[in-house]
Amino acid sequence: MLGPAIREELDRLAAELDWDVVFRPHPNQKACYDDYTNIRVSGKDEDLHTLLLGSHVVVTAISTVGIEGKLLGNGLVSIEDTVYKAAGSYKELGISTGVNDPSELEYAIKLELDKSSISNKVLYNNYSIDNLKQCIDHLVVKNMY
Repeated sequence: MLGPAIREELDRLAAELDWDVVFRPHPNQKACYDDYTNIRVSGKDEDLHTLLLGSHVVVTAISTVGIEGKLLGNGLVSIEDTVYKAAGSYKELGISTGVNDPSELEYAIKLELDKSSISNKVLYNNYSIDNLKQCIDHLVVKNMY
């Protein structure tokens, strides 16, 4: 099962690289995060958009939170080849750096950190609209050919 290995690697990276890593469990998820001592778990009452505004990269399999983060200017790392692969792939859509193994996370996150260009994420200066337009343009062009 890839989930625990991904969480272990993110916990390790948080400690070794002094990254602030926040896990945001799906509301229906019942996983225990007590073993991960270098991360913070976001509670269901914490505002997701505030959390995304303070983030630089979102790591997910296929959650819509990945799209929301991307629209806010965050980098996106997608965990490929999971049980959710039938739902699609952000990597195949061309909007993320995909990983198939936890050992690929550090490189993928650093690559996405380099890509995320909006430094202050001021939503009211049309950045979210520009990001949405770029995502749509990319998907339209990709699916035309």
